[in-house]
Order: sequence, then structure tokens, then C-alpha cells
Amino acid sequence: MWSRHHLSHAASAYYASPFERAAVLTVDGVGEWATTGIFLGEGARVTALAEQVFPRSLGLLYSAVTHFCGFKVDSGEYKLTGLAAYGDPGSPQTRALRELILERLVDVREDGSFVLDMRYFTFHRGGTVIDVPRWERLFGTARRRAESGGAERYANLALAVQQVTEEVMVRLARHARELTGADALCLAGGVALNCVANSRVLHEAGFDRVWVQVQPAAGDAGGAVGAALAAHHLALGGPRPTAPLPDGMKAAHLGPDIPDGAVADLVRRYGAHCTSYDDFGKPAEEVAGELAEGKVVGWVQGRMEFGPRALGNRSILADPRNATAKSWLNAKIKAQEDFRPFAPSLLAEEADAYLEPPVPSRYMLAAPINTSFNVRGEPVVATADDAYRCFLRTGMDLLVIGDPLFRQADQSAEPAHDSLPLD
Repeated sequence: MWSRHHLSHAASAYYASPFERAAVLTVDGVGEWATTGIFLGEGARVTALAEQVFPRSLGLLYSAVTHFCGFKVDSGEYKLTGLAAYGDPGSPQTRALRELILERLVDVREDGSFVLDMRYFTFHRGGTVIDVPRWERLFGTARRRAESGGAERYANLALAVQQVTEEVMVRLARHARELTGADALCLAGGVALNCVANSRVLHEAGFDRVWVQVQPAAGDAGGAVGAALAAHHLALGGPRPTAPLPDGMKAAHLGPDIPDGAVADLVRRYGAHCTSYDDFGKPAEEVAGELAEGKVVGWVQGRMEFGPRALGNRSILADPRNATAKSWLNAKIKAQEDFRPFAPSLLAEEADAYLEPPVPSRYMLAAPINTSFNVRGEPVVATADDAYRCFLRTGMDLLVIGDPLFRQADQSAEPAHDSLPLD
């Protein structure tokens, strides 16, 4: 069986969900020719109901603005989402930019379908993304050069396209409900990684329950999971057992674990110093106290998360009550732009005290929760060696790998020569 791109997205979302019947909405740049799909998941079946095709692409519209704002297409879109948080929603400039996008770049219909004015785009011709001179005339400003600084000047434009994206997603989700009559919704595709848009869908699309892609690699990486599930259920007729609540991914800790002896080997090779504890509670209590005193902690536990979001097993931790924590993390630890956001992780039972409304987000797909254990230009740490080298080369105060706790002040080792550069 050959599973089409958007069917794979839909299968990855629906089959691991706890729903017996659900609308499934898939939105990304492009896969084969489809860019948007609406499906009905029912029992062991996933049926395609509607689609939009290239070049009508919400993902590519978002990528086009990503490119104009100086970020890399297919990897910098999350930066645009973070930059949008610094835009002023009440600003006349933001409103004017939003109207320009809706009047000149994209015509959005009530059902969420849309048409792009292809005179402004070049991605359909290959090589580039947009007609830069035409965009510069439209918005009255030059395209930002990559890594040139000054990204904050484009915050209102980032917010304007974010607002348009959210509106399209809400309309598409409402249309999916009309087509299917389902009271549950599954989302997948690269645009489903936009947690702010997902939050609006959650609150405004009219579904009783929203399950936002339990398979947290909502982009193309998750397509392999969906293709396998589609083959099992649709081609081979495999039964679909009821997924356990809240989902069938069981926290998505599917990556490599820290093998027995890895930390001891690290200590021997680097001459590292650490404190070991007899149980998990003691390092957790120690770290909690250090966090409350303003320390920054690298946290490595168990198997690595599957997908682009840190879910607590490869994370950098800091106290969110510290007003300087964000700037410190961005400048001294992550070596990235100051506008990049972080948000707190918290226990579900504490959500009422801090969130409005208190919606759980296990996979950081309806709201951000923390930051991944890596620095700019490097992948998330996978092994004990990765974590220790990253720890040595940054301003982190402590590192926990399973049970052992390392303090920066106690280390004398130098990073290995094969460490990757920060940029």
C-alpha cells in the first residue's frame, strides 16, 4: 500500500487518539499536490472528504512571511510564531498589515478555503519563495536579511500573518465539523505545530473535545507513523483497539534511553564530578531548591522525546518567576534571539491557578511548556555525552542525567574536540 502524504498525517493523528469517531484536519506546506485535507475517522477507517491542492497552501503562505522576515523556510516558522507574540494587536500598523495580507496575498472564504495571488509568490516556479521587490513595495519595507538583527521591527507583520493563519484554521475546523458531524477533532500536518492557532481552534471551532495530534511529530517526520498505521488498518484490515486515555502514544518517549553505565563511563573519561542519589525524589528535591534560587538546570531523564518539542526528558529548566530568566536563557544558554519565548511546565492539578482556560497540553501543541536541551544550531541532546558537553559549554549551573547531579562549579573537564559549534 502507498499511503498518500495527507492520509499519513491523518492516520498518525486519528489512530492513536482515544476517539471512536472524529473529524481530522491536516494542514501543511504541500504533500504530493494536497496542502489541506479533511477526513472522517470512524472505527478502523479514515476516509478523505475534501482537500485543497498546490499552490493554495496555508503552510507556504506562513513560510513566505517567514522568509520575508529573515528566517529560514522549513525550519524558522516557529521563530515567526515567537516573534508574533511581540506584535501589538491594537496597533493600526498591525491592522493595516493584516488587511494587506487579506486583500493582496490571500482571499479566504467562509469555509476556510482560500486562493493565493501568485503574482507575489515564486515557490511554484522553484528556487525561491516570494517576489521580493513586489513584497517590499507592498509592505513598504525591505526584506530582513538573515541574521542581520532587528527582527523585532517585523513583529507586527509576524502577528498579522499569525492572525490570518489562526482565522483560516478556525474556519477549516468549523467546516470539518459541518462535513463530518463529529464532536471530536484531530489535527496534523506541519501547521498543527502552531500551538497558538491550535488554542484558537480549541476554543472557537465548536467541538466538544479537541485532540491536537497525539503523535507529537506533527510535521513530516510523523508521516512514517501514519503510513504504518494506515497500512495496518486500511490495507491489512487490522482491528483498532480503543486507545487508552488520554491517547495511545503514552507520552511519546520513543527515542534513545541513557544506557546503564553511560554516566559512569562519562565520569571516567572526562574526570567529571557528580553526586549520586539512591532514589529519584532526592535529585528532584535538590533541583527544585536550586531552581528557586535562580539556577539553570539541564534535565535528562529516560528515553528521548519523539518530535520537535521538549516534553520533560531533554529540557532546560529555570524558574519562570524570575523576570530575567528568559533573556538569560536566550543570551547565555541557548545563544538565540531575545524574542524567543519560553513558558512554564506545571502539574495538571495546578492548571486552574495559572491558565485561562486550564487546558492540558501534554505535547506542547496547544500551548508551549518548556525549552529543549540544546543550543542554537545543534540538535536536542540524545546521549549522556551530548548533555555533558552542552552543559560544559554553556552557563547552566547544574546537570541531572537520570540520578546523578553535576554542578558546573565542580567540573574541570574541557569539551570534546568533536563538539559542534554554537552557530
